[in-house]
Amino acid sequence: MTLQPPPIHLQPFPEPDSYCRVLWEGPEHCLPVSKPEDYKNLLRNMQEQLLPCFEVLAFCLSPGKVQLVLKGRSPQEIFSQLRLRGAFPRETETFNTFLELSAQTTLPGGTLLGSHLRRLVVTFFQTLFRGIKQTRIILFRSNQPAEIKDWIVATHQQALEHGMVGGWQWTFSSFAAHLHPGASNLARARVLELFGTAEAFREAHTLQPQTA
Repeated sequence: MTLQPPPIHLQPFPEPDSYCRVLWEGPEHCLPVSKPEDYKNLLRNMQEQLLPCFEVLAFCLSPGKVQLVLKGRSPQEIFSQLRLRGAFPRETETFNTFLELSAQTTLPGGTLLGSHLRRLVVTFFQTLFRGIKQTRIILFRSNQPAEIKDWIVATHQQALEHGMVGGWQWTFSSFAAHLHPGASNLARARVLELFGTAEAFREAHTLQPQTA
């Protein structure tokens, strides 16, 4: 019997210019990622599937749990990316037409463009299912800076909670990349803007651990 992916509850939908925290959880004995190549494949999928329409502020990958903090790109950026990928909208559609259509509401909630962003998130996380039962994906949405900062700290805290090698410096967490120079697809400037300085970012992670 083929196992079906579990229901995915992403309400509210991610939307353009809004921040969201996405959490994937599975049974501790089931490892969606069990070796370095699995983690690398997830990061590769994140770059291919999510970056065109989302900025990635933070992530942490560990067995049984994956967290992302994302920001939906602007409608203009999404429009440009979708046209480049040839997926949507049609060649004859202008940005104004796209904007009018994308603002329409859709069931079970959110806008048409939010529905598209939701599909991108679902597609990304479907790489984790692999027949695993009893998993869940939940999403939080906010534009409150204090809450978004808490999300970022909680995401990085996951590496400590799961006892990953290196703790804060866990290879498959975005924490270290925010503090070290070098090429990165992370929205480092936006994170720095939220925290104010690199030192404030570091200090926030040394305070009382955030709850997941």
